[in-house]
Formats: sequence, structure tokens, C-alpha cells
Amino acid sequence: MKLLGHHHISMYTKDVTNNKHFYTEILGLRLIEISVNQDNPSMYHFFYGDEEGNHTGIIDRYFFKSVYYRHNGIMYEFATPEPGFMRDTPKTQLGQQLNLPDFLESNREAIMNSLKSIN
Repeated sequence: MKLLGHHHISMYTKDVTNNKHFYTEILGLRLIEISVNQDNPSMYHFFYGDEEGNHTGIIDRYFFKSVYYRHNGIMYEFATPEPGFMRDTPKTQLGQQLNLPDFLESNREAIMNSLKSIN
């Protein structure tokens, strides 16, 4: 099997400054989506990918549908390429704002107040 790319790197974090620095400045990835952990909305869920915001490719995670597999304590996520991170954000604005799935949108203010700044 030939590996053509990766879907994305998804990271839950409480240390937003060091997390963002490592993945963008050290690894050279682009922060392409900012959301929250849907199981714990007081924690960011960052998505990193290439400069174009691309990903390759059954839980509906709004931006894609995923299948999860745990092996040796590591959680693997297998996700569809559609609808993608540009579902509700233009390419030029990827990674610039907090995007929430519809079911969390009514709690936006409380969620934003519980998160640390990433700048």
C-alpha cells in the first residue's frame, strides 16, 4: 500500500501555546481547524494539516465521519475526506477561529470563556 498523505493530526490540549508552537513552528504544519473536544468542551481540539487544508481519506464529527480503533493504548482515527474543513470556513480563514458543531453552538459563550487564549 502506498501512503499518499495523511488525513490530519488531531490534538486535544490544555497547553495551547506549546502545542501550537510544536506543530506549526517545529513540524511545519498548518493549524487548519480550531474546535473543542466534543466530549469535554472546556478543552481545545486542534487539527493540523498541509498548507491547502487538505486531508486524504462511524461517528459524525461534522467535518468528516470517523471510525476509531484503539491498540496498545493509542487511539487511531480513520476519517472520510468529506465534507472537509472548508464546510463552513473559507480556505483563507482556516485555523483563524473557533468552530463548533451545531449541537455546541448554543454554548459558544460559556465554552469560549472556559478556554485559554491561543495567541
